Amino acid sequence: MKKLLLAGILLFSVMLFAGSPHPVYLIVTNGDVVEPLTFTADIVETVGDVTDQTATGSDWNASIPGGITVQCGSFASQWNAGETLHVVAIDGEGKTGFYDLVLTTDGYQYVPGAITLEGGAPSGVFFSAFTAEFDGEFVTVNLTVASESNMSHYNLIRSDVLISTQDAANITSEHVYTFTDVEVEVGTYEYWVEAVHSDGEITETVVLSIEITENPVPETTLWSFDCVNNNATANPTIMFNIGNEADANITIYNVKGEVVKTADLSGNYEVTDLSSGVYLFKLSSEMMTGKNLGKFVIVK
Repeated sequence: MKKLLLAGILLFSVMLFAGSPHPVYLIVTNGDVVEPLTFTADIVETVGDVTDQTATGSDWNASIPGGITVQCGSFASQWNAGETLHVVAIDGEGKTGFYDLVLTTDGYQYVPGAITLEGGAPSGVFFSAFTAEFDGEFVTVNLTVASESNMSHYNLIRSDVLISTQDAANITSEHVYTFTDVEVEVGTYEYWVEAVHSDGEITETVVLSIEITENPVPETTLWSFDCVNNNATANPTIMFNIGNEADANITIYNVKGEVVKTADLSGNYEVTDLSSGVYLFKLSSEMMTGKNLGKFVIVK
């Protein structure tokens, strides 16, 4: 089995004219790293522009003496000065190494020294999409990761306030993390997600700005609801009245903004199978407008 050492020489072309891609070249020399080598690179500030390559020999032009040259892939557009290139390398035995390089636009970019590959599971995450949307009542944030490994958890941050946390799935295929911020008021907020590695290192998404506006209140109320706790069973009953016999549905959230129950309704609804805690609920119907929200507490 051939052994190679990642020498730490990483070359990048810059755009000479509009429309050029930006190939990533890696030079690998003989050493103690087991093939195949897998390289993944992305610009941290450019969501979704990820390039990767698995190599067992030269695949670009001629090899340098005693090594191989690999074209890892190409970025779709040129980076900006000050942005960060994140490179992860994994060998055939699972040893991994990474390097974060602050980029310039002065020509070829070099990783100084060597990227050291060490034993243990690799830690890394690559974002492919990040969105935030206000539906008139809640803010829903979706983070799509192209791949992740040895991650701990993800934190949703709203204007420096921790809103909720989700454990990492640590799967190699694309995965979507959905967060719901249920306690928003009128104003403008910034949202981002912290991806926390197993060693405590943090990789952040870009920051998205969301404007929260108040829905208009109708002159005529066509619906009403109330929430009554049944002390004997600790199961609250949500009673509602909707005009024109319209159907409705209910969504119940815990304090983290996670959906714990949904149901279609045509009458009063008794909440069951929930543990002690504070919950929020939202009623939805074609006959409803405004913020149809409520809160209840279960004590067992």
